[in-house]
Amino acid sequence: FPIVGDCRGFVAALAGNSAAAKVRTGGLTPEAIPATADLAAFLHACAQHLLPNGLLVAQRPPMSADAGWSRADYDAACAECDLRRVDGVSTVSRSPVVLHQRSARFNVHDLVDEARAMITRLTPAELSVRLGAPARPTVIDTRTNTDRGRFGTIEHSLHVPRTVLEWHLDPSNGYCHRDVRGFDQEIVVVCNGGYSSSVAAANLIRIGFTDVSDLIGGIAAWRVAGLPLVAPTHSHLDC
Repeated sequence: FPIVGDCRGFVAALAGNSAAAKVRTGGLTPEAIPATADLAAFLHACAQHLLPNGLLVAQRPPMSADAGWSRADYDAACAECDLRRVDGVSTVSRSPVVLHQRSARFNVHDLVDEARAMITRLTPAELSVRLGAPARPTVIDTRTNTDRGRFGTIEHSLHVPRTVLEWHLDPSNGYCHRDVRGFDQEIVVVCNGGYSSSVAAANLIRIGFTDVSDLIGGIAAWRVAGLPLVAPTHSHLDC
């Protein structure tokens, strides 16, 4: 199998693809084998980079007393990520390996990957710089009122929930948000973690907007970067 990423004894590989198949951007490079509490998040990070029918390969027995998780924990966590256990032998060492395969179904990771191929993505630092420019982009916050109230918002951002985004920005709907001036307006979509914002931004491209990006890592990454947030001053119901 063409190897696409080494993760402390884990190797993600692609099956059913040519040797020239490319791994999704992101790479799998955790610093350490995770503890039990982090196992699901670790495997989710692996799974989202596998192409249809791709394999998650454990080159060594996927269990560690120090990490506090067992083979049964690993198998169960893989199943939670829709990865099916299969048997296999390493093409490198010819020794038994633990394989889990994702299905051929077009899944949510494919949806996000497809969306990100259509858009530009900005880091928190890059967006912060752009917001300091005279002609700052329009930041559209698609989070719920609850999340906005709990964590704060980027100053001057517009609240347009994900559920109504396309309808509030496309003038063919008979209504267009009063702060949307045209299809060439620079727009940055933000959400909690930078996943749904990618799909939302791609949808705006599909309906005619030409300068749309999203925030990598969402508001969570913005907060980690120590960038400023303010209390919400409006909701979409005010617009």
